[in-house]
Amino acid sequence: MTDLEISFSAVSIPSASDGIDITVYEDVGADGSGDNTDPNGKAYNNASTVSLADGVTSYTVSGFDGADGNEVWVRVMLSPGETTATPSVIAPIEVTTL
Repeated sequence: MTDLEISFSAVSIPSASDGIDITVYEDVGADGSGDNTDPNGKAYNNASTVSLADGVTSYTVSGFDGADGNEVWVRVMLSPGETTATPSVIAPIEVTTL
C-alpha cells in the first residue's frame, strides 16, 4: 500500500469551532466498481480520514494503491460549532503519492 500527502494553502480552525475532517477516496482503476460508496454514492476501494489542526497544512494518509490511472478525490467536512467561529481550508488542495 502507498501513502498519500494532502496539502493546503492554509488551514484555520478557531478554538470555538468543532474542526475540519478531510476524507481522501481512491477508485482503483477508475472504473467505478469499488466495494464501498461515499456519501454521494460514488464507488471507491480505499479511503482514509484525518482531522485537521489549526495552521497545519500537510498531512499523510495511508492505505492507498497509488497506481497511475486511479481516481482520487477529497471530501471536506466543516463543523462550525458556534456560528461565529467558522473553520476554513484554503484551496488549492493537492494530493500527491509519497
